Amino acid sequence: MEAAASPTPLPSSRSLSRKLTFGLVAGTFVYGALLLYGDARALLEGMRRVPPHYLVIATTLSLGNFALRFVRWTSYLRALDIDVPRRDSVLVFLSGFAMTITPGKIGEILKPLMLHEAHGVPIARSTPIVVAERLTDLVGLVLLAGIGATALRGGLVFAVLAFSGVIVLGLLATRPQLAAWAIDRITRVRRLAPLRQKLLDASAALSALMRPRTFLTSCALSVVAWGLQGLALYVVALGFAGVTLSVLQALAVYSTPLLAGALAMIPGGLGLTEASMTGALQQLGGEGATRAAAAGITILVRLVTLWIAIAIGFAALSWWNVRAVKERRTVAR
Repeated sequence: MEAAASPTPLPSSRSLSRKLTFGLVAGTFVYGALLLYGDARALLEGMRRVPPHYLVIATTLSLGNFALRFVRWTSYLRALDIDVPRRDSVLVFLSGFAMTITPGKIGEILKPLMLHEAHGVPIARSTPIVVAERLTDLVGLVLLAGIGATALRGGLVFAVLAFSGVIVLGLLATRPQLAAWAIDRITRVRRLAPLRQKLLDASAALSALMRPRTFLTSCALSVVAWGLQGLALYVVALGFAGVTLSVLQALAVYSTPLLAGALAMIPGGLGLTEASMTGALQQLGGEGATRAAAAGITILVRLVTLWIAIAIGFAALSWWNVRAVKERRTVAR
């Protein structure tokens, strides 16, 4: 069991403000462009007509995504024998959402840092969890894109390529000897030699998360989790008159742009994801998928998936910092 300790305020308020400001500014430009593209008046009117309960259902599905990913996070902590109080585990996990607007979600390294500062968990030991999360997210989205592609004309070839790629990736991820071989070669460089043990420790931890059973279970959770947000897009699309989109098409429309944004290492996928999603909706949504409708669906879907996650993340991180300050003042007295 890891030693308990008081949480440390992370990161600074100024740093959080900069990140939030960046996301808000970038989001303003992106959604402003969508408003112009879709004819602001027609777009806002279409969004206004969406039945509120559709948005409630879509938001609930999105929250289900977060819940399943927390189950995966908990299973990874258990696999590495990292024991932290449930409340701290929840806060650390949710705080990672605040880092969604960093390139490739690299800011989620905050989670291992929080575990280290509050409970003494070595960063090299917990960092592989972040790597495993991103890897299984990638697998889940690729599989969903492949599943969705089966409903598209000529999509069978893409589906076969997607499934084949996942199989190859799974074989490589579950063979720790390949990682050991790579570390051995890399650390032969004199400047990198001091990193050898840390890399081996991280690799050993990651290998525990990449055991076939753990890997397959995590990938299954990922597929279902991201599938729920694909269903959220389907539900939102139902609220726009004349838009015809099947469930499989909705999965493709949601997962493929998300993949594009993630692979491009764009913070939150902002811009590329929205543009790709809007274009895909226009192509697949039938006659009712006008510029205004496609842009409106995209904006609402991103609100109930991306931006709600960021808001929850900043709330969790703020709660962590407030609690840490209170506990430090208590100790000082």
